[in-house]
Amino acid sequence: MASAQSENFTPEKQENAKEDDNDVVESSAVQLRDRGRSDEQKNEEEKMYLVEEATLTCMPEHMKILLGRLPDGTFTPDILLEALLYLLIVECGFAQRDHSCRSTWSHGVTYSCPRVKELAANVSLQWFTPTQFGSFRENHFHYHTLGNFTLITFRIADTLCATFTQQSHRGYSISLSVSRYIPLVNRQNIQRSFRNLPELSRRIKNKLILPARDVSMQLASYFGSSYPSLLGAPLVPLNKILRHLPKSSMNALRELCRTSSRLQYFCALIEEILSRVEERALS
Repeated sequence: MASAQSENFTPEKQENAKEDDNDVVESSAVQLRDRGRSDEQKNEEEKMYLVEEATLTCMPEHMKILLGRLPDGTFTPDILLEALLYLLIVECGFAQRDHSCRSTWSHGVTYSCPRVKELAANVSLQWFTPTQFGSFRENHFHYHTLGNFTLITFRIADTLCATFTQQSHRGYSISLSVSRYIPLVNRQNIQRSFRNLPELSRRIKNKLILPARDVSMQLASYFGSSYPSLLGAPLVPLNKILRHLPKSSMNALRELCRTSSRLQYFCALIEEILSRVEERALS
């Protein structure tokens, strides 16, 4: 009996048992670390609202939704760039004209997280599939106070050309180097395919979308329609805008807001931002 027990607990078997225990501990540590990373990544993604904030490991929810819906066969650089173009347009307050829930947002603000996620989840994938006209595409958008807009895109070699216009008004055009923003498609991890997203967002919004929208807003204002302003902006983008102001400008804006009861919430928001800036300076 004693010899049987001694055979069961030889030094070699004891060493193997220790190794197994170490493997279990290491496996548990890896699982905890991965779980911590996934929680950290999830928290980081929840703080993302715009395409330009995406990184090689995280991206905003509406970007993840749309890219997750694209069929594998459409994962080409020009199609992915057009998908980003669509997301940047809806971030500016537009919706595809055939969107069935458009009336839900007819009196909404220019940016809303639930709104852009819904649009990304419901856009027709025909917008991102090959057509009989090759790379030429014509798609239509709607802005709740300005009517219908048309987006025309076509590719020439490595360049994606886009024109955005409203009905009979003059439009704006831009040309984008596809390889600068999507040099190669990483099918294993699609978000690693993108480069220079902040630059892409600024170029498309400042050179294509916002000029066309603002011209229409000015004409609408001339004919009596209200011109949108920061007064109706939601807190998330308003926070981002005000944080870019220097402290002297925020103080001046705060003094101005104190003169009107309509702007009191601006005062409270600026006070909050200034207090955070001072806390960071002290720390």
